[in-house]
Amino acid sequence: MSQGQRIKFYGTTFAVITAWGSANALTAISNANPAVVTDSAHAITDGSVVKVGGVVGMEEVNDQVAVVEVVDANSYRLLGIDSTNYGVYASGGSVQVATFSNSCEVTGYTGDSGTTTETETETNCGKAIDFGSPDPGSVSIQYNHAPTDFQEALETARRAVSTIAVKTTLPNNKGIMIDVGTITQVGRSGSAGGMWAGSATLRRITDRFDL
Repeated sequence: MSQGQRIKFYGTTFAVITAWGSANALTAISNANPAVVTDSAHAITDGSVVKVGGVVGMEEVNDQVAVVEVVDANSYRLLGIDSTNYGVYASGGSVQVATFSNSCEVTGYTGDSGTTTETETETNCGKAIDFGSPDPGSVSIQYNHAPTDFQEALETARRAVSTIAVKTTLPNNKGIMIDVGTITQVGRSGSAGGMWAGSATLRRITDRFDL
């Protein structure tokens, strides 16, 4: 009898953005879903996380954080960024590639798909339900409280209300999950006879990326 595939929690790598690299100059961004960046000889790899800044004309893209899908040596897609109705790129701009720091203190990960809003309308002929846009959901991460770069980055992102990304790499090459969003809450708890524990909640700004 064949058995289903199982993935153990042990061996999973959790990492969070702790810094941004040097700026890479852009020469164009398309009005598309997802937006496509022209960046000559970029050397950026699939699954990298980047932040855009300094763009003229398409200012809406500035300060956004996105996951990269490489098209070729000179261009890549910014997954999660729909620039169809943005202004037209005029000049300038750059991307910075994120640097991640790992944690060996994570004890749990819980993510949900979010909800879809429902609006019920009733008339003399009956009821109808209209569904709105789906919510990208949120993620909760539990860990042993410790003074690490990983945990400090979560705290800093919460205080600054800045966009951050958490990268979860499953063991045995079973895939990578990237959650991009805002840290809305960081908690700590402890009691006699136990250890101090921490938790953080990330509210996604786009659906989780599975690579």
